[in-house]
Amino acid sequence: MEEQLYWIWMSLAFGPANINAHKLLQRYPNPRDLYETVQRVKEPLAPLTAREYEQLRSVPLEKARAVMEDCVRKHIDVVNMTEQRFPQRLLHIYNPPILLYVLGRYLPFNERLVITMVGSREVTASGYEVGRKIAYELARRDVIVVSGMALGGDSSAHIGALQAGGYTAAVIACGCDINYPAANRDLHVQVAMNGCILSEFPPGVRPEPHNFIMRNRILAGVANGVVVTECRQRSGALSTANYALEEGRDVFAAPNSALDEKHGGTFGLLQDGAVPVRKAEDIIAYYDTVRGVPVTSRNSPEEPPERPVREEAPRRKSEPRRRPEKKTSLPPLEEPPEPSAPKPQERKKAASPAEGKTSGETAQAAAAPPAEEKAPPAQKTSAASAEKEAPVPAPEPTEPSAQPETKPAAALDDFDIGENARRLYPYLTNEPQKVDDLIKASGMTPSAVLASLTELECAALCKTVPGQRYLLP
Repeated sequence: MEEQLYWIWMSLAFGPANINAHKLLQRYPNPRDLYETVQRVKEPLAPLTAREYEQLRSVPLEKARAVMEDCVRKHIDVVNMTEQRFPQRLLHIYNPPILLYVLGRYLPFNERLVITMVGSREVTASGYEVGRKIAYELARRDVIVVSGMALGGDSSAHIGALQAGGYTAAVIACGCDINYPAANRDLHVQVAMNGCILSEFPPGVRPEPHNFIMRNRILAGVANGVVVTECRQRSGALSTANYALEEGRDVFAAPNSALDEKHGGTFGLLQDGAVPVRKAEDIIAYYDTVRGVPVTSRNSPEEPPERPVREEAPRRKSEPRRRPEKKTSLPPLEEPPEPSAPKPQERKKAASPAEGKTSGETAQAAAAPPAEEKAPPAQKTSAASAEKEAPVPAPEPTEPSAQPETKPAAALDDFDIGENARRLYPYLTNEPQKVDDLIKASGMTPSAVLASLTELECAALCKTVPGQRYLLP
C-alpha cells in the first residue's frame, strides 16, 4: 500500500499522458525516491522547466493519501506499470499510463487474446447487431472483449460479452466511480460485476473532451487487435483505430454500405488495408492462421468446448452443457452491490397465475391441460395460503399478472435451453421490454436475465429490437 501511495502521487503530480513522467522514471525507477528528491532539491530536475518543477513540488503527499483512501472505500484497485498484472501490451505503446485504477474483477490481460471493439454512438440497427454478435461469439471462445462504455457500438460489445457469460472490460475517460454516460448506469454495474472498469483517472474525475483522446490510446494499446463495427469519417472510433495502426495492432472492420455516411470511416479503413470481418470466426481464423495464436487452446481438455452460436433451427433437448471452469487471478475486491431485486412477496405475487384474474378466468385456467401449469415461473402458492396473506398492491404492467401470449411450457421441452431461460420465458410479451423491466418482473439477477435472453434468442423463442429491448418473435 505504501508503494502505491507514491505511484498515485506521481500520477497526480504529472497528470495523465505526460511523457516527462517516463523520463524521470528512467532516473528514479521508484517514485518514492523521486518524491524525496523533489522535497529536498529546489533546482528544477531535467527535463522539467522551473514552472513545471514548481507545480510538481506543490502536490502534497496527503492528496495522494486521500485518493488512496477513496479507492479503498469504493473498492477500486490500483495497478502500477511495474506490476506483473499490469497489461504488458500497454508497456510497448508510446507514453503508456504509469498506473491504472480498476473497479471490479481484475483479470490479467497477458494470458488471453484481447480484442477491443468500438463503433459509432449513433449506431444503426444492423451495426448494433453485428457488434453484439461478434462480441458474444468472441466471449464464448474465452476472448476478453474491451470497449469504451459509450452509447451505441461500444454498448453492443459489452452487452454481447455479458450475454455470453464472458469477461469484458471498459476503458473510460473519467473516474471508475463515475457513471458516464448516465444512460449506461446499469451496464456500468454489470460490467464491474462480471468484468472490470479501467481508467487512468482517479476517482471523482469527471469526463472532459480531451480525456477521450488520451483514453483511446489505452483502448488500442491494451488489445491484440481493434474491431471497428461502424463509424463515420470523423469519430472517436476512428481515432482508436488510428492509434492501433500506429502501435502495430491488427485492425478489423465490418463491411457495410459504402453509400451511407455512417459507414464512411469503416469503408476508409477497408481501403487502407483493414481486415474485413462479418463474424467472430473471421477474427479467430486470422489469429490462428496468420498470427499463430490458437484461441481454442484455453478450453479445458477434460471438457468439450462450448458449442458456438449458430443461426439455425432450435435443436432438440440433449445433455446439459457444462461451462469450463475459468482459473483466474483476482484481487481481493468486493463486488459492487447488485441492483435491488423485487421483494419476495412481490415475486410471489407475480408467480401466481391465478391472482389478478376473474373467477371465470380462474376456472378456465383450472380446466386447462396439466402441461399449461409449467408456463408460470417457479415458487407457486396454494389457494389457502394466498387467502391468509395480507393484500398486496397490484403488480406493475411489466409483471405477468395476466399471462402474456407465450408458448405452452410443454413446448419448451423440445428446446435445448436452461432452467433460467424457462423461468424467464413467461415474462416475454408481444410488446418490447427493456432488460431492467424483465429483471424487476422475474426477480432474477441481471447476469442471469442477460444469459437467458441470449439462449431464448438463439432458440428463436424471442427477438431483440434496437434499444436493447426484447419481445416474442
